[in-house]
Amino acid sequence: SFAVVYIHSGELFPTTIRNSAMGLVSVAARFGGICAPFIVLLGDTIPNAQFTVFGVLAVTAGIANLKLPETLGKSLPETIDDMLVLKKTLDTPSAMRRHASKKPFDPENSNLLDSDED
Repeated sequence: SFAVVYIHSGELFPTTIRNSAMGLVSVAARFGGICAPFIVLLGDTIPNAQFTVFGVLAVTAGIANLKLPETLGKSLPETIDDMLVLKKTLDTPSAMRRHASKKPFDPENSNLLDSDED
């Protein structure tokens, strides 16, 4: 999941602030790495509490990830204004209906791996 944070975060942030935002993401990841051993030690005080804490954090992160926009086949935002326009188009009811009605990605029927070398 650590690698996924870097890949997905790089696609979400506009180019103008991407370096600073990736630094912030890295700090948050390091903070989680620092806190993890202390959460494990919580099990010495309250039996099995560490499993509950890690489970709740994992489920919360999964639910929060559902709010992120799909980036497949879309151009990356270059400026903060591009990001605001992208957010505004995703927040409209028609965009939500279009997103909900889309078929899931099928790699077997896509042209992503086809080469033009015939």
